[in-house]
Amino acid sequence: MKKCIVIALSAVLCVSLTFAGCVPSSTNSSVTESVAANNSEAGSSGNSSENQSSFSSVRTSEESTGGSDSDKSNMSKTESKKESQTLTADKTNVTLTMGESISIKVTASPNKDDKLTWESSDEKVAAVDGIGNITAIGEGKCVITVRSESEPSAVQSIRVAVNPKRGNTSSSRPATTQPTAITYLESDEGQEMMPQEDEPKSQVESVTPSVDKIRIALGQKARLTATVSPLNADSYELKWATSNDFIASVDESGIVTANEEGTCIITVTSVSNPEAGAEIDLEVTKPAAKTQENEEELPKQELYIDGILIVNKSYSLPQDYNPGGLTPECSAAFEELRQGAAAHGLNIYLSSGFRSYETQNYLYNGYVYYYGQAMADTFSARPGHSEHQTGLAIDCNIISDAFIGTPEAIWLEEHCHEYGFIIRYPQGKESITGYKYEPWHIRYIGVENAQMIHDSGLTLEEYFGISSEYDY
Repeated sequence: MKKCIVIALSAVLCVSLTFAGCVPSSTNSSVTESVAANNSEAGSSGNSSENQSSFSSVRTSEESTGGSDSDKSNMSKTESKKESQTLTADKTNVTLTMGESISIKVTASPNKDDKLTWESSDEKVAAVDGIGNITAIGEGKCVITVRSESEPSAVQSIRVAVNPKRGNTSSSRPATTQPTAITYLESDEGQEMMPQEDEPKSQVESVTPSVDKIRIALGQKARLTATVSPLNADSYELKWATSNDFIASVDESGIVTANEEGTCIITVTSVSNPEAGAEIDLEVTKPAAKTQENEEELPKQELYIDGILIVNKSYSLPQDYNPGGLTPECSAAFEELRQGAAAHGLNIYLSSGFRSYETQNYLYNGYVYYYGQAMADTFSARPGHSEHQTGLAIDCNIISDAFIGTPEAIWLEEHCHEYGFIIRYPQGKESITGYKYEPWHIRYIGVENAQMIHDSGLTLEEYFGISSEYDY
C-alpha cells in the first residue's frame, strides 16, 4: 500500500514538474510525442472527439481575440506596409545648362494612379511644370520636391544644379539659340516669378530699348519699350524724355506722338540709376495718305470690333488698364467649361488668368534676357500687348508643349467654343497670330461669337481682317 502511494506521489510530482518547465526539453518532447501517439491511436474514439473539441475551443478563442500579441504585431506591420505610398524618381540628381530641359519620371507605389504635385525651391534657378518637365533658368542649385496628393508624407526630392552656358559667365547674356524645350513660366499669374521683397536686389546695370531707330508719320503714335538688366534689379521704372517736344513728345509709359516733321532723340533711363540709359533716333515723316488700312493710329489701343476687345501685336492696352482680375463673365464661363470637361472624366484647371502690365513687363523682359527678343516674341507678349491684361484670357493646365495632344487639349479644341471661348493661337497659324501654337491659351469672346469663329475655321485676325505685327 505504501509503495502504491509513493509511486502515485512520484507520478504527480513528475507531471507537476513537467508543466512547470523544470523537466528538460527532451522530456517535454517525449511527452508531446506520447500525447500525439495516443491521440492517433484513439482514432474515432470518444476521447479523440473530446480532444479535438478541446483544441477547437482553444483555436476559436485565439481567433476571436485576434491571435497572439506577436501575430497581431506582424499583421499590423504587414498592413502598414501595404498601405504606405512611396514615390521613386528615375533621377534624383540632375545637372543642366541654362536653357536646357529634362523630363523626370516619378513612379508611385502601390497606388500608381496617385496624383503628384511638383514644386521648385527656387524658380529662378529651375522651374518645373505639373508633369515633371524641369527647365534650367539661372545658375545655381535648387531642389525639386514631388509630393503625393493622397498621402502628403510620401515625398521624393530631386537635386538640380544649373551651370551657365559654355563660354558665358553667370552675368553674361545667354546665347539666343533655340533651347531643347521651353517651360513657360507665366503660371499663377506670374507672381511666383516676381522678385520677393526679402531677396537681395542689384543696381540697374543697363537699359536696352527694343529699337535703335524709328520712323513714324506725322500725327501717328508708337509705343517704345526697353529691357532692364539684371533681372533682380532694384527697380524696373523707366524715365522717357525727348530732345524736342515740338517734333515728338513721349509720355511716361513710352508712347511717342509725332507732332512735326523732323528728327529728334528719345532718351530712356533707369529711375534708380540715371547712368543706365540709351537713346533712340526718331524721324517724323509726312503724314501717310489716309486709307482704310492706316486710318487708325498706331498702336491701336482698346480697339473693339463687334463688341470684342482686340489685343495682339498690332493692338495694345494702356499701362493702367486693369479690370482687377478675370471678368465675372469669363470666370463664370470657365467654371461651366470646367464642369463640362469633368462630366467627360477630364480635369481642366486654371494655371494663369489675369496678369497686370507690370507683371507682363517682368515676365517678357525675363524671357528676352534668357532667349533674346526674337525668340521671346514667338511665345510671350510685350507689355501692353498681352491678352491676359484684359481679364478675358486663361491658360489651362500645363503651360508647356507637353500639353499638346492630351485628352484635355483635344477636348478644349473641340468644345471650348460651346462655352464662349476660342483657341486663340491655333496650330499652323503662327504667321497670322504672331505666336506659336498654344492649345492651353483660350480667350473668352461670348458663345455667339465663339461659335461663328469656330465654324469659320479662322483666327480672330483672319475673321476681322486685322494684322498682328509689332511696328517697333
